[in-house]
Amino acid sequence: MKRQIKTKSSRSEKISEMLERIEKGVQEVFESENYRNYLKAMSKFHNYSYGNVMLIFAQRPDASMVAGYASWKKNFNRNVKAGEKGIRIIGYSPRKVEAEVTKTDSFGNVRTDKEIKTVPGFMPMYVYDYAQTEGEPLPQLMNELQGEVRDYPAIVEALKAVSPLPISFEKLRGEVKGYCSFAEGRIVINEGMSEMQNIKTMLHEISHSLMHSPENEKQDDSGIKKDRMTRELEAESNACIVASFLSLDTSEYSFPYLAAWCKGRNTDELRKSLEIIRKTSNEMITGIEEKFNEFTEEKNREAGHENRMVSEKNRIREITAGNDFRDMNPER
Repeated sequence: MKRQIKTKSSRSEKISEMLERIEKGVQEVFESENYRNYLKAMSKFHNYSYGNVMLIFAQRPDASMVAGYASWKKNFNRNVKAGEKGIRIIGYSPRKVEAEVTKTDSFGNVRTDKEIKTVPGFMPMYVYDYAQTEGEPLPQLMNELQGEVRDYPAIVEALKAVSPLPISFEKLRGEVKGYCSFAEGRIVINEGMSEMQNIKTMLHEISHSLMHSPENEKQDDSGIKKDRMTRELEAESNACIVASFLSLDTSEYSFPYLAAWCKGRNTDELRKSLEIIRKTSNEMITGIEEKFNEFTEEKNREAGHENRMVSEKNRIREITAGNDFRDMNPER
């Protein structure tokens, strides 16, 4: 049975329906107990400076969540595994010093006092990625998807063809399912997952590569680049729309990033992202449809040629077998 991908005429309506679903899903996700537990856990992770983020990913590109040795134990009931090498960052380490200060009283008298002041300081510190620890699991928003996908090889080839970056499957550490690295110039998908999870992760990372490259990264009216939450919102939403067009089950998309992103933002900001999602999903679907059809047509031609070859071989065998029978027949 041939997979049905929506025609161009129905594309706009379907995308609009999916975008409405995304907007309507905000409240449901935001009020869920699972989501509150997730946010509570995430709030315990520090926000690192841009420089430290670069240091972390330079040493461990597949890092997902990092914390200090003591923090993992105290806040998450997890321990750093024996032999794990820490990720070196620059930590803020203020120190107290005694300093002399000059003061003048109301009568004009000047005196020198000693005071304890806090002086900013920085020193090397070490953090550890989630994959380097063991213990109680962190709250999860979604479990890994399971199941097979019809026309899986053709879909994978189509996704690889529309991706601006090459895609490879490698064993990644910890809970990381995949990542898009513009520095490395590639997308990496964790090997060993189900076909359904592979496709979902590929869609998410390709969405990042299309919307958030240094060349294509859009800026808002204030000139401020998108934050991580906005990028994740756009990538996950775009992936969900494209998955729907591929007739994949999208019920597991709960849009956790959207609920967090919407907090403290106005409708105009949301709609700006939705318009970008609308444009990107349409372009991506068009490209996938074209490549999918090319791949399946080529496979059909190869299958047809192979079938003809098999038929010809069978015909030759029949003729040969018949000749052998006649040659052995004593009545001939």
